[in-house]
Amino acid sequence: MSRNSLNFRFFLLQGLLALLECVTTAYLTPILFHFGYSPARIGFVMTLAAVAATIARPLWGWLNDRLACARQATLGAAAGGAACFYLITHSEGRLVPAALGTMGLYVTIICLMNFIDSWAMRLISTGSPLDYGATRAGGSLFYAFGAAAFGAVAARYGFEPGNTVLAVLLVPMAAVTLSLPNPPKAAAPRGITLGRGIASLAGNRVYLAMLAAFFLCTLDSSTMDSFYSVLILSLGGTEREVGIALFVQAISEVPMMMGYAFARRRWRFPPAAALALAMFFYGVKSLVFGFAPTWSAAVAGAALQALSFALLTPACVDFMLETV
Repeated sequence: MSRNSLNFRFFLLQGLLALLECVTTAYLTPILFHFGYSPARIGFVMTLAAVAATIARPLWGWLNDRLACARQATLGAAAGGAACFYLITHSEGRLVPAALGTMGLYVTIICLMNFIDSWAMRLISTGSPLDYGATRAGGSLFYAFGAAAFGAVAARYGFEPGNTVLAVLLVPMAAVTLSLPNPPKAAAPRGITLGRGIASLAGNRVYLAMLAAFFLCTLDSSTMDSFYSVLILSLGGTEREVGIALFVQAISEVPMMMGYAFARRRWRFPPAAALALAMFFYGVKSLVFGFAPTWSAAVAGAALQALSFALLTPACVDFMLETV
């Protein structure tokens, strides 16, 4: 497959996956908010979902490494995510089905975002001419316009139309996914076990230092991701304003995603420096959100996504390839 063809197809894959994420997980907290859940109950449900995703991620990694079934796993997770969203929207606010659906979304759609990153890293590491930053910009671009459109729909008709949208999106998602190559199957080195792998990483001081930094950054970023929509609603906005906020947040990612590879070649900065800068701006963004007096101020603060998430994501891929 030619370089342009591979990058274009991966661009579409990232874009379609971002639309799935936009319809499902981006509007999770507004759905729970409209069920009448308190912030404490929303936090409880989101914690259960995060724990479920943490348990599931090693399985996704194993599938990618040992079975080389990225295409099949992607389609299965996308369909499973659509089913979980249907469960939530038809739960009538009951805690158990709503929580199970939310956990399912995190195990499928949220984990799938990282799974696609791993798929990209495997292709790059085996010599494929994939420009990860440029293709990931497709996700930001599709997400931006999808968030604005679905926000307007949700404000007028509620969240159930999302089920129809997901059913339609699964068709091109399947076509694009099946057109991409599976990563080559990783050979299992003799004598290497999970325990030895963990022991090897435990001796990598650079990896451990960055892992600790990621843990602290995630305490910050997960709070913003989970409660940003609730913040907009509590400051007087509607689902339409939530869509506008998510549009601003996603569209601001595009220049950084598109330009990251060029900037790295031009100035040759190490990935660790880019990660540190991105983590710093996560902190700045959280302060802007925390002190925002109006929903419009919170929307303006979303533009800091360009220097936080949009910088951290491609730098993370670079760092992992360079370090482990």
